[in-house]
Amino acid sequence: FNPDEKTKLYEAMKAKALLRERALTFAFNSRTGNQVKALLGKLTTQVEENKSLEPSERKLEFDMEEGRQLKMFLELFIETMVNLETVMGRDQEAGSECKVS
Repeated sequence: FNPDEKTKLYEAMKAKALLRERALTFAFNSRTGNQVKALLGKLTTQVEENKSLEPSERKLEFDMEEGRQLKMFLELFIETMVNLETVMGRDQEAGSECKVS
């Protein structure tokens, strides 16, 4: 390996380790997942119920804490997906360079 290939390989390995850490946090936090499922279910039910009402009668009962929990989960999900995309791209780059050399 030349120094550039070693650096890229190291960066890919480091990104994989970060992804594993994030994925474990994401995958094993089923409690948060269940909370979000319940929050989305509550929100969906209210939206469905509101469809039959006049616009002036419609309302949602969704408090700030529920909104914060949902936001936190979605941010973690997006971060995990971005990390996955980054690592997959680096793996492809590192793999093709290793095969050539």
